[in-house]
Amino acid sequence: MVHDGFTNGYHVNAVTRRAIDCNDVSVQESFHASELFRIIEVEETNFLSNLSKDQFKVLRKRVIGLILATDMQRHMSDSGALKHLCEANDIKEG
Repeated sequence: MVHDGFTNGYHVNAVTRRAIDCNDVSVQESFHASELFRIIEVEETNFLSNLSKDQFKVLRKRVIGLILATDMQRHMSDSGALKHLCEANDIKEG
């Protein structure tokens, strides 16, 4: 399946199957993450087959996090959290 060209908002408002499957949260990003791991679970396309279970779990968690971070709805809260973290640790811009 490919990106359908619609926004997360469209899917949520139209109550599409994709929105339902993703519980209205980062719909397109969640879809892309799940599609990636569906592709990877196929033997012919599994370029991660040499990883241990623990390595795979860590990689999967990080990849999902990276994909979900591309949801622009989350951008402001993620940026705010990063700014707060920098301020709490006295890290300056520049």
